[in-house]
Amino acid sequence: DEVITHEVGHNWFYGILASNERDHAWLDEGLNSFYEYRYMDQFYPKQKPGEQMLPPFLMKKTDLNLYQAAYLYNARRQEDQAPDTHSDDFTMLNYGLSSYTKPALALAHLESYIGRESFDKAMKQYYREFAFRHPYPEDFRQVIEAHTDKPLDWLFDGYLFSSKKLDYSISKIESLGNDLLVTLKNKGDINAPIPVATVSDSVVITTKWILGFEGEKTITLPNQNATSVVIDPYFKTLDIDRKDNKINTSGIFKEGRPLDISIVPQIENPYLKQLFFLPVLGYNEYDKLMLGSTFYNRFIPGKNFEYFVTPLFGLRSKELV
Repeated sequence: DEVITHEVGHNWFYGILASNERDHAWLDEGLNSFYEYRYMDQFYPKQKPGEQMLPPFLMKKTDLNLYQAAYLYNARRQEDQAPDTHSDDFTMLNYGLSSYTKPALALAHLESYIGRESFDKAMKQYYREFAFRHPYPEDFRQVIEAHTDKPLDWLFDGYLFSSKKLDYSISKIESLGNDLLVTLKNKGDINAPIPVATVSDSVVITTKWILGFEGEKTITLPNQNATSVVIDPYFKTLDIDRKDNKINTSGIFKEGRPLDISIVPQIENPYLKQLFFLPVLGYNEYDKLMLGSTFYNRFIPGKNFEYFVTPLFGLRSKELV
């Protein structure tokens, strides 16, 4: 159903809104993928996007979906390319990630920010104005910007026309009567709007959209017995590193993350310190049979600091190997 939905969508992108897919693939594949994801979310709400492509147990402990994890995989390695890159200049992997996945996720950020009603009005206007006229990125931008009074440089100059990264963090929290003073920090290259929420035992209480900014910014949120404050609780943005997007309202280690140990590797959960292990057998002439385990933290999408350690005990040598 997902593939059929995507291909039927091409009746509009590129069949009627006939963009130049060689020069600007994202105008076709990216916009089309956005509606593919939206369709799947509407009719298959219990299934994470892309979940059918992986064994379900790999995604059991995360709120990331496969498309978000795939974008992060390349972006964290600094090997991603701007969506508005000529098709001939994409690497094979980036043709999929940059022209399909990233633009679709970027539009989901926009839709969440300005609201579905405003987003749909803009897209319908884009269709009415440019049907059968071969629109270019500047045409799409002009229509979208005309339907909101909010700056959208973060979307076009940030997400779509560059490989810049979004990276916000929470650096400090302080209780002040019935309010929480939360200090946010922009560590990335894009000044995009972000939703910040108060949470009580994993349930979102209130959400407030914060305009993009540089450096640091302190905001006020209602306390309402919140146990934590979280940037982007519903994973609508392309924040490249979410491990510092959550802070507890009380306790000694407000930014602490619980340790999760698993024999089965998992797609990243940014709110956990994940450790994976496997039992290992080894053999050589000196130590003979060796028993041990491999411990590692590397899986999808990858981390800045990764390790892979395999301690073994030699049954003949009685030594740690």
